[in-house]
Amino acid sequence: MRIPIILLLFCCLAQHLFSVNKPIDITATGLPVNAVIHYYEQIIDVQSPAKMEISYRKEISILNAEGVKDFAQIVLVYDKFKSIDDAKLLVKDASGKLIKTYRQKKFNDLAYLDELTLADDTRYLHVDLSNEKLPFTIELSYKERFSGILTYPDFIPQTRFNVSVEKARCEIRIPDDQTLYFRNNLCPEPEISKENGSSRLVWSIGPLSAIPEEPYNLPIEQLTAHIRFSPGQFEISGYTGSYKSWEDFAAWNHQMISSLSSLDQNTVNWIKDQTDGLDDLQKIKKVYKLLQNSTRYVSIPLGIGGWKPLDPNFVQQNKFGDCKALSWYTKSVLEAAGIPSYYTLIYSGKEPVTLDPSFPETVFNHVILTVPVENSDTIWLECTAQSYPFGYVGKHIADRYALLIGDEHGKIIHLPEFTYSSNIQVDSVLARIEEDNNTTNMKWYSSYKGLAIENDRFLSAYYIDSTEQNRWLINYKSIEGAEITGHNITLDQDDNYVPSGQLEVHAILPRLVKKTASRIYFIPNFFSPWSKTLPGNTNRISPVSIRYGETSIADLQFQLPVGYVPERMPEPVFIDTEFGSYKLDIRCEQGTLFYRRSIELKSGVYSPEKYSELVDLFSEMTKRDAERVVFKKE
Repeated sequence: MRIPIILLLFCCLAQHLFSVNKPIDITATGLPVNAVIHYYEQIIDVQSPAKMEISYRKEISILNAEGVKDFAQIVLVYDKFKSIDDAKLLVKDASGKLIKTYRQKKFNDLAYLDELTLADDTRYLHVDLSNEKLPFTIELSYKERFSGILTYPDFIPQTRFNVSVEKARCEIRIPDDQTLYFRNNLCPEPEISKENGSSRLVWSIGPLSAIPEEPYNLPIEQLTAHIRFSPGQFEISGYTGSYKSWEDFAAWNHQMISSLSSLDQNTVNWIKDQTDGLDDLQKIKKVYKLLQNSTRYVSIPLGIGGWKPLDPNFVQQNKFGDCKALSWYTKSVLEAAGIPSYYTLIYSGKEPVTLDPSFPETVFNHVILTVPVENSDTIWLECTAQSYPFGYVGKHIADRYALLIGDEHGKIIHLPEFTYSSNIQVDSVLARIEEDNNTTNMKWYSSYKGLAIENDRFLSAYYIDSTEQNRWLINYKSIEGAEITGHNITLDQDDNYVPSGQLEVHAILPRLVKKTASRIYFIPNFFSPWSKTLPGNTNRISPVSIRYGETSIADLQFQLPVGYVPERMPEPVFIDTEFGSYKLDIRCEQGTLFYRRSIELKSGVYSPEKYSELVDLFSEMTKRDAERVVFKKE
């Protein structure tokens, strides 16, 4: 059996499942922790490329409300390729006394549906333990039996921050005529033995101290013991594939999607009429606009583990689909217009799942479309978003790897990164302070560029009606009590498909300025202050990860009432650090206050020792942005 090994050492052993029949000793858990995993066991028995059985045993003490959020919902998912057997759940109180027993027939058997899911052949067994008296312990065991395999589950006992692990064990048995690929992170080398024509690999891990949830953490999978598996050969619903290389896995995807039918000829003719006379870029924009105006997203995870798209004619007739169906439909429409494009797998989410270009595995949950354009940048189309600008790569997929499925081969690609210099929000204000009625007449202009168009929910606000936009302005721009007398919102993009938005607002603010008999005072940067502070921590454990850089500029002018002169103003300041910079320029000339503040925050991963510098930077920026000015009457 071929077993490529890339190892990083961690720690040692655990052997047998044991039962907590004694009181839970919270003081011994190294608080603060939300739960203690006393034992976690995962045994994978591979029988063929299409069949395997996995046994799980878990014993967990839940200590507080956060632990309840993490572990009190017991959910065992199954579908047409996976069954659940021998499920058993024991619940014990703080003294170790058994108080409840659930066998599989007592679990709730529920459909896996929500408001965005039209159809799904997935179901789950469920037990809700959220109302149990704290602390309590659960012992859970069950088996999963597979009649189709796409991947093997990773082994990662510590999936939550602030959770410790006493002992964990992983075993995998696989026939010698099959290949297993695995990669260890912070784990020991496995014990390997042979028996009856199979290989047996065993990892023993523990104890693992709780990893604190710290601001700007890396994902926990990068910080804890974690074994990633990929099968050399797999088979599901008659489709066979391999993870020997990314090209092999892409070939499996291509084999599956190439069996889909083409658009019917009437639709093809209609698309040709709609795009006749346009150049390639105009055709792509036209098709994307047609898609956004005529289709909507619903989840339809049916079929081969939710991996095979629905037929494009289904989408054409019904005007909805999931990410796979909408992306394949858009690819088919572009093909009818004479434009080649590529079905592309990616992970969508706030934090990207680590994809290692040197280790093929299944780390995808989303599909987009890659469209190469001659003499232009490659275009990526998010086919599920009715409100996205053309070619926009949002936070949920920016700056991460993806797998492009070609006609003959696949390849790993990387989507664009947005740096602090391309994610820019500028808030400009022209204000006139009225002395008589203590109001401020104001015009403000906000511009958003790059990923900043997702700030303040600007992108969503662009598509709602004027009345709702007024409410949005008051809620998200912190101008409670303002009278909005007019506003305008526009959305555009540059030649590189980087979106930009503009907001113009006319308003009267009644409470911005405070007044005494001879003075007025206010906080100039009331509009977009930096208000994020970080807790101090001299024992930071994990690296500091700033996922997205950003630039924030406040450029403000206030026309003062006649006869008022400065009594107190903040000093200009410039702070420059490894994480970024803060600059404030302020002056008063000819009865007008000029205030300009800029913040640059750089993306990157920084050593834990640098965290205190970030705390100081955020604290100083918050303090400076909250400083007020005082003017007295001559």
